[in-house]
Amino acid sequence: MVLALGVALGQVIGGLVVGADLFGLTWRPVFLVNVPVGALLMVVGLRALPESPPVARRLDLGGVALLTAAMTALIVPLIFGRQYGWPGWAWASLLAGLVLLVVFVRFEGRVVRGGGLPLLDLSVLRPAGVRAALIACVMVMGCYSVFLFVLTLHLQGDLGFGPLAAGLAFVPYAIGFAALSLTWARLPERVQSDLPVAGPAVFAAGALVVAVFAGDGWAPALTLPVLFLAGAGHAAGYSPLVAQVAAIVGPDRASALSALNSTGPVLASVSAVAGLGGLYLSTGPGFTLAVVAALLVAGALSAAAARTAWRRRTRAVSRTRARSYGGA
Repeated sequence: MVLALGVALGQVIGGLVVGADLFGLTWRPVFLVNVPVGALLMVVGLRALPESPPVARRLDLGGVALLTAAMTALIVPLIFGRQYGWPGWAWASLLAGLVLLVVFVRFEGRVVRGGGLPLLDLSVLRPAGVRAALIACVMVMGCYSVFLFVLTLHLQGDLGFGPLAAGLAFVPYAIGFAALSLTWARLPERVQSDLPVAGPAVFAAGALVVAVFAGDGWAPALTLPVLFLAGAGHAAGYSPLVAQVAAIVGPDRASALSALNSTGPVLASVSAVAGLGGLYLSTGPGFTLAVVAALLVAGALSAAAARTAWRRRTRAVSRTRARSYGGA
C-alpha cells in the first residue's frame, strides 16, 4: 500500500512541482522534495526509534567504495555515451565497471571469511531459487522504471501533455498496484504461487499494448484499463515473489536477503533507465516498450524457476513436519 501511494503521489506531486516552475528551475526542484521528508524522519527517528545494540564489527567501508565505484563506472557511460558518440572512454568505463563488480564480489567473500560484516552477504544466493527470484525482482523493478520514464517523456514530448496531466495518467497504474497488493495474500495458496509468473506476463502485455497504440494518441477508454492491469501485474510480480524467496532462505537470513532485495532493484532501475532511456531517444517509445515487454517475459521465466524451488522446499518442510508429528 505504501508503494502504491508512493507511485501515485510521486507522479502527481512531481507534476505539480514541475508545472509550478519554482524559482525558474523547471524540473530540478523535484529532487528537493526528499530533503524536508528526510529531515523530518531524522528528527522523528531520533525521538521514536529505540537504540540499537552496539555492533562490535566495523562497517564494510571497502565494500561501499567498491560498489559505488563499479556502479558509477557502469552508469556514467550509459547516460552520456550516446550524447558523445560512444567514445573510447565510455567503453573503457563499462569494462572497468564490470571488473570492479568482480572485485567487489571477491572482497565481500573475504570480509565474510574474516568474520566481518559485509555490505552485501552474497552467501544468501546459494539456496536453489534465490538467484532466479532476485533476477525476476530486478527485471520487474527495472522495467517499471523504464516504462515510467518512456511513457512520461512520450506523453509530454510527443503528445503535448502538461506535467500534471502526465502524472495523473499514471493513477490507474497505482490503483491496480494497490488493488493487487492488498488482496493477493487472501488468495488460495496455489494462486499465490502462480502470481510471480503471471504478473510480469500481464505487465508485458500491457507494455506491448501501450507500445502499439500510444503512438497514435492517448485513448483513455483503452489506455486506462491497460495501465490498471499493468500495475496489478507489477504488484503480482513483486510482493508474492519476495514472500516466496523469504520462505526459501528462512528467517535467519532475512536481513541479508532484504539488503540484496533493496539494493538490486534500485541499481537495476538506475541502470535500466540509463541504458534503455538512450534506446528510447534513438528509436522512440514503440521499440523500447517492446524491449521492456521481452525483459518482463524473461522475468516471468526466472520467477517460474524460483517457484519450482519454493514448491520443493514447501513439500520438504511438509514431509518433515509429518514425520515429526508421526514420531510424536
